[in-house]
Formats: sequence, C-alpha cells, structure tokens
Amino acid sequence: MHVVDVLCTALPVAHGMKRSENRVEGDTLELHCNVWGWPKPSILWAREARPLNFSDPRVKVDNDKLMIESLVLADRDYYHCMVTSHFNDSDHDGKKDTTLVRVKGSSLYHQNSRLTTATFCIVSCLSPCFIIR
Repeated sequence: MHVVDVLCTALPVAHGMKRSENRVEGDTLELHCNVWGWPKPSILWAREARPLNFSDPRVKVDNDKLMIESLVLADRDYYHCMVTSHFNDSDHDGKKDTTLVRVKGSSLYHQNSRLTTATFCIVSCLSPCFIIR
C-alpha cells in the first residue's frame, strides 16, 4: 500500500457584489465580497479613480466587508474586491468583483455650509424667495 499526499487547490474567485449602490451623503456604505478558493484567498479592497484611504477613520475593512461611514460626494467611484492566492496568481476573470457607488447630495445645504435660508435666497434668487417650512 502506498500513501500519496494530494494537494488540491482552487482558483480564487470574488463574486456576489451588486453592480451598483445608490446612497445619499451622510449614509453608511457596506460592501460585501464573497470569495471562493482553496486555500482561502486574501482580499484587497481598492477604488478605481483614486487610492482607498485606509487611514481615514470613516473607512473600515473587516476582511470580506468594506464599510465607509458618513459618505461624501467624493466617495463616488467604482470599488473593487480583488482576491489573490499564493498557490495560483495567474490572471483569470474571477479575481475581481466591482460595484459602482453613486452618492447623491443630501440637500441644498451641506454639513459644512454656513448659509442660512435668508442668505441663500439673497445669493441665489433673482426672483422672490418662498420659504417652505
């Protein structure tokens, strides 16, 4: 009788993220990335247009989950979940899953704005202002 050790590996795959997410300024974004592979792949989160700032206290990563608190308009981007495995680092279609995050302004007045309703009307209205409460 011969004993043979067999090492089975499976290509890393990332899937299950929504194609897009629509949020409003101030919302919290949570993206989940389902990964498959053996051994379990490592996950790297990234953005398309600019680097993901992990030193920003609003950004939190818990392996397969990316969370960004208090979204701002500048958070609009494509977010990628990329997986790697030290057994097979070849390029194949399943190694990345992507979500487009859209962030819409929450109102006419942003959190950092010091404009009051009256000031806003004087600055922006050439016709009479109607204040609705």
